[in-house]
Amino acid sequence: MNRKLLAALAAACLYAAPALAQSQQPPATPFGLRMGMTLADLARFHPEARRTPGVYLIDGAPAAQPEFREYMIVVSPHQGLCKVVGMGRIIETPESGEALRASFDRLESLLAGKYGDGNQIDDLKEGSPWSGDRDWMMSLRQRDRTYRTTWSTADGDALPPNLQYVEIDASAASEPGLGSVLLTYEFTNFAQCRGDLDAQRGNAF
Repeated sequence: MNRKLLAALAAACLYAAPALAQSQQPPATPFGLRMGMTLADLARFHPEARRTPGVYLIDGAPAAQPEFREYMIVVSPHQGLCKVVGMGRIIETPESGEALRASFDRLESLLAGKYGDGNQIDDLKEGSPWSGDRDWMMSLRQRDRTYRTTWSTADGDALPPNLQYVEIDASAASEPGLGSVLLTYEFTNFAQCRGDLDAQRGNAF
């Protein structure tokens, strides 16, 4: 994944949808990670701070999955862990995107088996010049196409009581023929976590 996309993802880690209803399911532990974990809890995975305050890369997880090469996390001083993004391994694919879509669809099926059917989005911007069958990766690379599925308590999805948002997203690298899948989990302490980090930033001025 190129540096610009990684930086944009780090910044985007601090924004997402609010939580609503809770379910009676056991708390979720995506990749074996628990809501509220501290940097000390995660020390064995060597958290590497990004430029965005509270955002770190870790090189593993308690229940790491082979499809993912590393994990981006958001941790605040008072709330602990509040968001996890599994960053998929680079997939070689024709520009028509078959291999990337196959990987996405397989992971989406696993998530649907756990959380039910999500909100599927396969959308190409109106007027995009990248509408041909062999333009699929280019349209994704140019941000003209969205290939994503989300689960959200705001939409009435029955997520575990500590989760408010789950997203799987197809991403194209800057180099032709390369892509990856991103899997995001947002915990219910996310709003407080973001407020905590905003206050921490404010103290620097």
